[in-house]
Amino acid sequence: NGIKQTWYRDDGKTVLCIKDYDPTTGNRIKETWYQADGKTVFCIDDYDPTTGNRIKETSYRRDDGKTIFSIKDYDPTTGNGIKQTWYRDDGKTVLCIEDYDPTTGNRIKETSYLNDGKTVLSIFDYDPTTGNMIKETKYQADGKTIKSIREFDPQTGEKIK
Repeated sequence: NGIKQTWYRDDGKTVLCIKDYDPTTGNRIKETWYQADGKTVFCIDDYDPTTGNRIKETSYRRDDGKTIFSIKDYDPTTGNGIKQTWYRDDGKTVLCIEDYDPTTGNRIKETSYLNDGKTVLSIFDYDPTTGNMIKETKYQADGKTIKSIREFDPQTGEKIK
């Protein structure tokens, strides 16, 4: 049983956020953010009780506050994002996955999927230092046969091949 702190909107009645703290370390372990009505969940952030760094952010669709929109995972040591998964309207089928460099926090890869959430549509690779796209690979309907590849200069972002 931890410590809870409730933050309210300017009216002093509508809940903005509820923060949970670890009773031993005093570090945040969870934040639940609400939409303007103070009842519908907007997102939930989970934190590492030891480091206090965010480890996961779950965002929900605005229309119901229950269906998952995206989940972002963070490196508990650096606090930088390492992976974000975006979902289709059902909140279960994967639309795309973005991978991030844990050191720089820059996106290094984005994989998009067809409607089944399993068959790869395209993969975009990014330079971890500059964050610029360095390669774009598109696939045919089978998700395995390459349709096209384009390569880009990591410094300028201009197409080189």
